[in-house]
Amino acid sequence: MQDTPASLQQQWQAELRSKFNERFEAYLDLGISEQKSTNAYLPVTNGTNQTQNIDIIVPGNAPTNPFQQNVRISTPLNADNRTKFETTTTSRTAKLGVQMHLPGEWEAIFEYDISRAISRERYGLMDFINTTNYGAQAPVIWGGYFNPFVDTVAYDQNIKQYYGLWTFYNPTQLMEFTARASGPAFTLPAGKVKLTTGIGARLNVQDTNTQGGTFPSLPGTNGAPNRSDTPYEFLALGQKNSVKSVYLEATIPIISERNALRFVKGLEIQVAGRTESFNVISNPDRYTLYPYQYTVPQETAKAGRIWNKYVSSSPTYGVKYTPASASVGRLSTVPFGQSISGSSCG
Repeated sequence: MQDTPASLQQQWQAELRSKFNERFEAYLDLGISEQKSTNAYLPVTNGTNQTQNIDIIVPGNAPTNPFQQNVRISTPLNADNRTKFETTTTSRTAKLGVQMHLPGEWEAIFEYDISRAISRERYGLMDFINTTNYGAQAPVIWGGYFNPFVDTVAYDQNIKQYYGLWTFYNPTQLMEFTARASGPAFTLPAGKVKLTTGIGARLNVQDTNTQGGTFPSLPGTNGAPNRSDTPYEFLALGQKNSVKSVYLEATIPIISERNALRFVKGLEIQVAGRTESFNVISNPDRYTLYPYQYTVPQETAKAGRIWNKYVSSSPTYGVKYTPASASVGRLSTVPFGQSISGSSCG
């Protein structure tokens, strides 16, 4: 196996747009991407990743133990015993949007986004100490099928035949809806006051992480299934996080070319307000697992479910000033007051 890590990235996108008339347009964006990386890997041994040695406890009654007492040995693994550590991340996205050209120079956009991602790690695994999980391969030592008292580099004992395949899944999904409209509200001496308003709702789901492994039959068992084929179903329970928001922004012209002063060419004020409501649910009843679904028993769900809610609001203010002299240039927006939750001014 090559020492140089290998990576592969693939991406596919499609965009569909249709203009039904002068006031109504619709579009659909689709995308799929996959990124895969592969590294040479010596399996997890007694909880240590990428180890070059394995710690083995050989009981005194093992047929390979000449000392007839328990012996702990640290022995190197031959590079030929490497396997693959493969990480794959796959994302699927879709966006459906509608744009409307309304009377009075107003524009409105409605969008719905959905994305699903799954991160998968797959690698070889073995453990010569464990008797229940991760291969339960201690009998390989007890029965003398692997002899650590010889030069394991010079006399390779094909330890790869005992490797299992361990897979870890981390699925997530995001759904978001936004609606916003923008246009002139009324006219002042310096020009039209522009309003922008919108609402949004976002649901971020961390599905249950799953992990599990399959391992070959242990030697001397006549091909009986390895008892540790699926030691775990869940690594971490899921969580849902929803956010609902409403915002309003106004751009108010005070001075423009219509009423410019000698030393002031332009002056406008921006006022914005935003409120957001957060809702976090830990351990929801239903999990969309990859590649299957699972319903948590009600008593378990009720015991572990947690709700957290809070609301934040964020008024912001700003002033934009444009001097009359072109040589001076345009000054940056100078915000004042409070600015919370990512609201901006200027």
